[in-house]
Amino acid sequence: MTPQPILTLHWLDQSRAQRIVWLLEELNLEYNIKTYKRDKDFRAPPALEQIHPLGKSPVLEIEYLGSEKTRAIAESGHIVQFLLRNFDKDGLLDPKNAEDFDLAEYHTHMAEGTLQAVLTFVLVLRNGQGKAPWAIRPIIRGYNDKIIEAYNAPEAMKVLDMLESTLAEKAKLATSSSQELFIVGQKLSAADIMLSFPVAELCIFEDRLSTAGFDKAKYPYLVRWAHQIRERPAYIRAFEKTSGY
Repeated sequence: MTPQPILTLHWLDQSRAQRIVWLLEELNLEYNIKTYKRDKDFRAPPALEQIHPLGKSPVLEIEYLGSEKTRAIAESGHIVQFLLRNFDKDGLLDPKNAEDFDLAEYHTHMAEGTLQAVLTFVLVLRNGQGKAPWAIRPIIRGYNDKIIEAYNAPEAMKVLDMLESTLAEKAKLATSSSQELFIVGQKLSAADIMLSFPVAELCIFEDRLSTAGFDKAKYPYLVRWAHQIRERPAYIRAFEKTSGY
């Protein structure tokens, strides 16, 4: 059997890299974590640019044993697909049919391309208004609130409404209220991994869109799903390895 390459995850605090730690734990892989801290402006440190030209996290470094070949791959969705393609030999997260496979791929890309994009814009606006001169800060905040209310919140809630509807249909078929819900099919997939970060932000950790009318009480099945995945042993191990994320 070919030995597993040495995997090193370059992990930035308060970032989407946490999803990769969780996936590595679900796959029961051996890996190293190199941690990085954000600066006072909530930016990644320059040291990450030594690993990948864009200086983002996550970055997964792969060192092939018996070879000088080393790869560094970036982008959460790409890393997730790489790990599943190369290391999920038992099909733990493998969709059961072609339709589920397509759905898992769709949600993998939608999580970043649609949902995370509008949420990141909210973060940029909020951080930016804190740097405005104090005299005009209330004006900037009010202006940003209008942007979020008119664009970001409606776009994000379209996604959440769709996911809530999906989980509601699955809940109807569940044999008990404690049965695990999954975004695609009846088992964990890349869709759950990729959506864990943006949806958790809204359903558990913080109401980033609360000023724009977002109410997580409208999404009981998403909240249930978010709590259930956080009770998985692999997620708990990932949480502990990153000192509470």
